[in-house]
Amino acid sequence: MDSLLELVLEIVVEGAIGAAGSRQVPLPVRLVLGGLLLALLLGLSGLLVWVGLDTGRWFLVALGIAILLGGLFRARTAVRRRK
Repeated sequence: MDSLLELVLEIVVEGAIGAAGSRQVPLPVRLVLGGLLLALLLGLSGLLVWVGLDTGRWFLVALGIAILLGGLFRARTAVRRRK
């Protein structure tokens, strides 16, 4: 069951990333998909920081911050490349 969930989630995230970067997809759809990906990034990094602070494991806090900064850097470079 876990493998099936992982496969479906991977297909959905990969599809959203591909569609958000494609000019063939209408702009409102790309914006919604980009917003969903941003929410996923913020949720994952926030969860890691929260669990890290709750358990006292600073590695999880650093990992959550690194994922957030890496995702924001990637988004910034993608937007600059489009312009």
